Amino acid sequence: MIKSTRTPVSMPIFSEKCPPVRYTEGQVVFTTGCFDLFHAGHLNLLMCAKALGGQLHVAVLADDYIRKYKGRTRPINREEERLLIVESIRFVDRAWIARSSPNSRASIAQLRPRAIVFGVGCTQEEHLKNEARTTRILSEFPDIDIHLFSRHVPDELSTTRIIGKIREVPDERVVHPALANEGFL
Repeated sequence: MIKSTRTPVSMPIFSEKCPPVRYTEGQVVFTTGCFDLFHAGHLNLLMCAKALGGQLHVAVLADDYIRKYKGRTRPINREEERLLIVESIRFVDRAWIARSSPNSRASIAQLRPRAIVFGVGCTQEEHLKNEARTTRILSEFPDIDIHLFSRHVPDELSTTRIIGKIREVPDERVVHPALANEGFL
């Protein structure tokens, strides 16, 4: 049970298949992601997934897997570091590094979750991708509930946007005046 007085940022469920429910302690609620440059959007996704009840299991995508679809400069943080962060979140009951697609038929059959939570973006391309993925999973595993939560609330909460903001910062050293006078330039 989440023991926080803070209400998660509104993350609506888009799935018509499953109304808001509470899964029992023995049922697995599963989600996956890069969790690179961990931010409030990641935390809200995990909070909302755990709020569904059950055991929250999280697959942290492996470095090589991320490079295949995010490019050679990602991830910023190594998989072991990202796993450590996710494991430290009190809402997470189990986490591991996924070296292949955690949403593959074999992975889902092995894990046997009661529900899968996907963080979804705002673009038409992302909606089509999620629709195809959801349809595939439901055709193979009709007893699994799929919950789709908005991933970026507000929209600036994404690792890609954070990296973009960092790149926009001018390359200037900020030195406290007292240190400048002491020759620390």
